[in-house]
Parts: sequence; structure tokens; C-alpha cells
Amino acid sequence: MYEPQYGSYCAYDTASGYKAPTETNTWAVINGKLYFNYNEKVKVRWNKDQSALIQKANEQWLVIKDK
Repeated sequence: MYEPQYGSYCAYDTASGYKAPTETNTWAVINGKLYFNYNEKVKVRWNKDQSALIQKANEQWLVIKDK
């Protein structure tokens, strides 16, 4: 039903401009979109500022998706 954002790469790290693998237990659905994070520790940081990080990740993904 949900296609992972950013090619299933870590949403937090995508916001910083690079691709990082994820753990499946770090998922979150936000506004009908599925996001994953590198690990639980990163997910805690992600949860603190999701809106701003999603905005940054959306911008960065356009730059890094084909690298």
C-alpha cells in the first residue's frame, strides 16, 4: 500500500544529502507516506523535527537519487 520514500534509504540521512541503509523496524507513516531510518537512535532524532527534515530530504533527494 505504501511505497517507501527516498528509495527506502534513511530519511534522516537523506535530509543531510546522502544515502544510508535502514532497519525495517524504524518505519513511520507521516501524512500517508512511509519513511525509514538508519536505526532506532536515528529515528529518535528524526522524530524531534520531522516536518523540517522531510522538507530538506525532499530537496536533497532530487540531487542524490541518481548517485
